[in-house]
Amino acid sequence: MDSESRRDLLLGAAVALGTTLLLRQDLGAAALFVAVSTLLATCGRGFSFGLVALPVLLASLPDRESLADSPPPGPVRVDGRVASIRLDLLLGEQDLLVRTPGGLLTMTCPTDLSVLPGDRLRAVARCSRPAIVHHRASLRAETGACIVEPGPFSVPRACAAMRRSLEHALLRLVEARHGPLLCTLVLGQGTRLPEELAAAHRATGLSHLLAVSGAHAAMLAWLLGLQPFFGGRRRPVGRLHLWVAMSCLLLYGAITGMEPPVFRALFGYLLVAIGLRLGRRVAAIQALVWPALVSTIAAPDGVLGPSFCLSYAAVFGLSIAGPPRGDSRVERFVRAPIRASFWATMTTAPLTLLFFGQLAPWTIVLTPLLAPFIGGMLCLALIGAVLMQFGLPVEEVLATPLTALADGYAAALTFADCLPGTPVHAFCTPGTALLLAAAATGVCAAVWIETRRGLFVALAVASAPHFLPPPPAQAEVYVFAVGHGQACLLQLDDGESVLIDCGSQQHPSLPARKVERALRARCVDWLVVTHSDHDHTSAIEDLLRRVPVRSAILPASMRDNAVAASLRASGSTLLYLAPGEHVLPHPKVSVAAPRPDSETDNDRSLWVRAEVSGWTLLASGDAEEAGVAAALREGIAGHADVLVLPHHGRENSAAAALLRAVGPRLCLASNQHGDGASALGRLALSNGIETFATAISGDLLVTGKGDPKATAVPEIAPLRR
Repeated sequence: MDSESRRDLLLGAAVALGTTLLLRQDLGAAALFVAVSTLLATCGRGFSFGLVALPVLLASLPDRESLADSPPPGPVRVDGRVASIRLDLLLGEQDLLVRTPGGLLTMTCPTDLSVLPGDRLRAVARCSRPAIVHHRASLRAETGACIVEPGPFSVPRACAAMRRSLEHALLRLVEARHGPLLCTLVLGQGTRLPEELAAAHRATGLSHLLAVSGAHAAMLAWLLGLQPFFGGRRRPVGRLHLWVAMSCLLLYGAITGMEPPVFRALFGYLLVAIGLRLGRRVAAIQALVWPALVSTIAAPDGVLGPSFCLSYAAVFGLSIAGPPRGDSRVERFVRAPIRASFWATMTTAPLTLLFFGQLAPWTIVLTPLLAPFIGGMLCLALIGAVLMQFGLPVEEVLATPLTALADGYAAALTFADCLPGTPVHAFCTPGTALLLAAAATGVCAAVWIETRRGLFVALAVASAPHFLPPPPAQAEVYVFAVGHGQACLLQLDDGESVLIDCGSQQHPSLPARKVERALRARCVDWLVVTHSDHDHTSAIEDLLRRVPVRSAILPASMRDNAVAASLRASGSTLLYLAPGEHVLPHPKVSVAAPRPDSETDNDRSLWVRAEVSGWTLLASGDAEEAGVAAALREGIAGHADVLVLPHHGRENSAAAALLRAVGPRLCLASNQHGDGASALGRLALSNGIETFATAISGDLLVTGKGDPKATAVPEIAPLRR
């Protein structure tokens, strides 16, 4: 790529990134920025780099189709057209997006219900009350309660039928444990991937290999002999060869649902193909901008998401890396792939930090090493699935190599997930102004140093704000609304963080997401696991994939628990408390294990006392009568200004004595929607104590110096630098 095209791409990336950042603050400011950028570009040599920002701006406009209002709990009649389908092969369920006169509804039903997009669906579903306030109710229908009327013929419906047929063929071709992997790899996001496998791809930075995207279209284009698209052999492609290959690519894109990354790649290839036939060179900026504009009109929802931004940043990195610099095998198959992977990782680093708060440096080596596995599985699976449509018995021939490739890929992924630095977490979540300043400084450095070294400096500067020390802020306590469960986050004056439990009965990963968004520094210094119940521990593994946990305190009974094993594997330092023991993990925090007369895990829950901005907080897990009585007897449950009610505020005969001994000014209950203030909450209110419950208010935030004040925060936003 010449320096002129590289400059256009650099300016376009800067304009698009600036627009994305401004959209997080104000639509008007983003529109003004786009207008000025386009005007400056037009006054210069052209308008391409200003045009880059238009898709981002268009995608920010209000949605054309809204969700229907949540129906009341109980039986509900659903009548509408199926818009999309998402399969979960492990659970045997499928999520249907149904377009009704009142808007879009999501309904879950078994996978044995044969339905395609465009079909009319009439069903009697059951609406369950949401477990978390402000969340939508869930709809579920059994197969026998659904009537499906096939929709009229359409190209999308025909492609969906082909996808379903290919999916069934793939599931017959390989073992069940590899079914979701191959279906997701070959046919796209219509099949849900197991969370463990998806998390391993995120941690190692290999999600781009798994999701059907422009990279998959590029592999197929290469296999179909379209090497001139990628700077390979220069012999012109014949007209018949070109259009047959493009037809195959378009058909594959349609079968996978023409997801935005695939659509943009295929549209770009089509532009290049037309340019090849006309003998005209298509500039890289044109091959990127025009597909983005068209996909914005067709599917605006995907433009502001990570997929859109990361795919374009990766293409920019690949263009910087350029083609192989020689004909030697070492250059073509070792140096060039690693160089391309390095620049793709570097150009996506600022966006990966912005969207996910982490980096995966091992992807530089892992991508070229594992790409052949992906290419082999993609090719063999497509060939096998297509041949099986014609009744050819290819299972015995292809099943063994496909299984071997899948096993090898899974083993390599598991090994990579255990490497240090998978991933490297950011230190903080910087504000928009700091990110804009860093991006502008980086662009100036890249323009000043007109080499790859200048671009490297620019990308490093743009990424640097995420690794600054976290900002000082007042101490605060969050009690998150997670349904039936508990996740209580303490952020102290000195920047240390203490998390008390992390789990939910209904939403296993939600507590981890909320904790990650609320953290000032992207780590948990101390995790206190009060006891082993699922509703207090279910999100810990997901939390470990998102942020590091430096140390954890657990009851001695959890020494051989799976949660303790996961914490040890992640490198956390573990402390175990036997009944009667206590520990001071921080000068202002103490954790104690009472000695109740009961042997239940609930009564043996750990109790946490913390000094926060001049007031004291006391919290426990699921302590019941015996546990509360032991805490009172041993002086653990002494005076505190804020009390997190034990056992989600459920009725407890020792509660009155607890309230008298603690004398709180404020009580908090972590419970599910529909529980109201809880039994203990009503008792506290009757005693004149101000009380808040997540079942009513949602996420709770307690702040204040010397005088704790609780407020409801329906949306936990990241704290900014």
